[in-house]
Amino acid sequence: MANLVVPPAVQEYAELELCRRSKSRLFENHYFIKDKDGLLRLMTPLRKAQKKALAVIDWCRSSGRPVRMIVGKSRKRGLSTLFEADMLDEVIKNGYDGIVIAHDKPTSEDIFRITRRFYDHLDLQKPRLYKGQTNKNELKFDGNDGHIVVETANNKMAGTGRTPQYIHASEVAKWSEGQATLVSLLQSIGDGPSTTVIFESTFYGEDALFLPMWEEAYSNFTSPIAAALRKHFDSLTTPDRPDRHEH
Repeated sequence: MANLVVPPAVQEYAELELCRRSKSRLFENHYFIKDKDGLLRLMTPLRKAQKKALAVIDWCRSSGRPVRMIVGKSRKRGLSTLFEADMLDEVIKNGYDGIVIAHDKPTSEDIFRITRRFYDHLDLQKPRLYKGQTNKNELKFDGNDGHIVVETANNKMAGTGRTPQYIHASEVAKWSEGQATLVSLLQSIGDGPSTTVIFESTFYGEDALFLPMWEEAYSNFTSPIAAALRKHFDSLTTPDRPDRHEH
């Protein structure tokens, strides 16, 4: 019996289709990170916190809901990395615009470097980088309307003049111009099911912005939406309340 030889182009197409159906497959097999030893490796296996966050995102989208998440986190759980991976995939796949924003410029740029590394080492079909003029803190493509830009939370006008479909806001508890920046960001994005807004942070004392948002979200964990989440994902049980004073 002759051996069946599958052309590389067909293999890649099949893998693309599998990755479109499973973000965990995409991330674990094709997205590279730099680990704490400075070594480049695949984003595998996904950590428990990453799997939970991805399950929530997938559930929201599959049920036709916009993704809205407020995540109080411990350090080094890989959640910022997971959200950047999801942002890049949504931007490339759908031509969306994304904003990544943190409390200061170095942190925003560090997070953006995670995204750029994902793109640079992605071994599946991807759009080429835009050949025109861009700055070092944006990702723009030829033949694809997708666009990712970096903002900092001390810019009270962040998001103004843009219409993003994805906002990843990091270390929100440390935002010096928090309320003004929050209003500007949320005014820039719509409420449609294709939109994603994620606020995540380690806790930073009794901050006036993130802690109240997180407290309200935590107290609503028995809402019908949360109940539906638990029904579909048995692993998404009520989380242990983290130490809100963690730095």
